Amino acid sequence: MKKQTGFTLIELVMVIVILGI
Repeated sequence: MKKQTGFTLIELVMVIVILGI
């Protein structure tokens, strides 16, 4: 399953980690 937005689970986790810092 690929989203047209180019948002992947890895990127989602990275963003969450960055915002969580």
